[in-house]
Amino acid sequence: KAFRKLTGMAGMLPVLEIDCTELTARGFVGDSITELLNTHRDEMKDNQTGFDTTIVFLDEFDKICKPAFSSGGTDHNRNTQYNLLKVIEGCELRKKDGPFVKGNPAGTGTHHMLFIMAGNFSEVRHARKAVKEAKVLGFQTSAPEVAEAGFVDLHSELDKAGMATQLVGRTPFVAELTELGHDELRNILDNHLIPEFETTWKYLGKKLEVSEDTKETIIQNCFKRKTGARGLQTDL
Repeated sequence: KAFRKLTGMAGMLPVLEIDCTELTARGFVGDSITELLNTHRDEMKDNQTGFDTTIVFLDEFDKICKPAFSSGGTDHNRNTQYNLLKVIEGCELRKKDGPFVKGNPAGTGTHHMLFIMAGNFSEVRHARKAVKEAKVLGFQTSAPEVAEAGFVDLHSELDKAGMATQLVGRTPFVAELTELGHDELRNILDNHLIPEFETTWKYLGKKLEVSEDTKETIIQNCFKRKTGARGLQTDL
């Protein structure tokens, strides 16, 4: 919703959010990308154009970049990534009950879908930070100088994080977001979390009041713990 509002697409393009921690390859326990997109087909219809024009937000994508081997030695997560290749590139998904026919609700086309793969990728970021902060003795130049120059090959970073090379090649745009600042955390606290807690306490016949000092303490604790917006609820 926030993305559509910021881009002026509010009320135009539907957004489907998929939690990748529940995503599996075809034939394994869980939901495959094909099954999920077909299940939400009606939600993804653009009411103005009638096409499957949708933003598919793949959250926690970094979780399926880590190896997950079965007893037979099969990496389920890597297979899940391979299943995404054709889907992201653009294809026609088929339902189990019949072939996809244009104009027939038997399947879903992905040609008009924008896939956004989001994740923390903390291991790669921490490794980069360690290189940047490494101290060098002598006259030889090394990787820290490259890091200090501000150049980072983000596609290479994705490859290091465990994303399949073929999938990296199908990801033309890579952006690294900065951590939420004080103003952003305060906005989330004032306009989302506190109103929710106020409503809960209201049902119990109580009134919740949060002082300015308390709000500031909660925000500062998030910075100390490096928990981001998720940490706001810890002290509230």
